[in-house]
Amino acid sequence: MQLEIRNAVERDRLVYNGLGFVVGMIVAYLFFRRISLTLIVVLGPAIAILWTLGVIGGLDYRLNLFINVITPLILVSGFSDSMHLVFAIRRDILAGVDRVQAARNAVLDVAPACLLTAMNAGLALASFAFAESALIRTFGQAALLAVAISYIAVAVVVPTLAVLLIRPETGPARARRR
Repeated sequence: MQLEIRNAVERDRLVYNGLGFVVGMIVAYLFFRRISLTLIVVLGPAIAILWTLGVIGGLDYRLNLFINVITPLILVSGFSDSMHLVFAIRRDILAGVDRVQAARNAVLDVAPACLLTAMNAGLALASFAFAESALIRTFGQAALLAVAISYIAVAVVVPTLAVLLIRPETGPARARRR
């Protein structure tokens, strides 16, 4: 019975995480209508997941049913932060701001709000540290770590990718977009 549950959780984790990525990609494309912006939005949480799983593995956290919930948590917060940062960058670029300055403005204007939401989630997850169950305490620690790494990854990766992947708007192209 335990093996059946583990197999179902593993299958569901792959299906729902994959589905989450696909839905996030579709929403980003429908919103931005550019492959480069969609790629930036998707790569932020993808890199956050890789960094988080690497750190959690490096710290020797054992995977269990609760730890498997961390990936969707990173997806949700990562996509949200990425969308906000990319929207701010795109808005500045369409207004004629240089892409490096637009990325800097997004970090200065939007990243602090993203940090507040990450801190709010972190406070909620820190409450698990007071649980009597070692399994739940471990989940709380790993999830708190995941939220912090996710924020850092998105706040660093998204502006960097924006500078590298977004083409400068030309005068007529900028006028057409308005």
